[in-house]
Parts: sequence; structure tokens; C-alpha cells
Amino acid sequence: MKKEARQIFNILASEVSWSMCSFCKYSEACGCEGMVCIHPLGDRMGHPNFFGGLYPGDDCWTFRPNYDVGTIADIVGIVLSNGWRMVAWTKNRKGQLEVVGE
Repeated sequence: MKKEARQIFNILASEVSWSMCSFCKYSEACGCEGMVCIHPLGDRMGHPNFFGGLYPGDDCWTFRPNYDVGTIADIVGIVLSNGWRMVAWTKNRKGQLEVVGE
């Protein structure tokens, strides 16, 4: 994905003080530890989890969104409107977005 196309995802993530990893299909949540990158290029370059330390606003050339921009905007909107700090989301069997937090 080109840098210009990644910008909207970076802006949305930054709105809730998250890194782009929060919405990347190559990241895994590690509880309170944050996100760890599982991009296949990490192993090829000899650096497994090599992008695990991104901060809000940092760009990542390996980013690939796990949802479309509209769904991510919905998640960010729900988080902001509820003032949540801890959040989890998924799509249920009907394809509906379920967001929970505290």
C-alpha cells in the first residue's frame, strides 16, 4: 500500500492515540504489552517482530488494513464517543461489528 493510501489509517489510529498496528492484519495483540508485528518479511530479514515498536503517528510501509476504512472509522468513533481506553472488536457471524471497552 502506498504512503498516501496509508495516511487515513494513520490519522484514524492517532485520533485514539494508537499506532497503525492496531488496524493491521500483520499484527497480534500481546495483552498489556501492545502489538507485535508478524509480517513475513521479518523472518526473511532475520528480525522477527521487527516493527513491534511503532508509536502513534509513525508510518509503516508493511501496513495492510484488517478492515476497510469505514469500519475502522466506526471503531474510532465508538471509542471516542465512549471515552474508552481499553477496547476489543470483532465481526460476528452476521458480519456485524461488535466493539466493547471500558
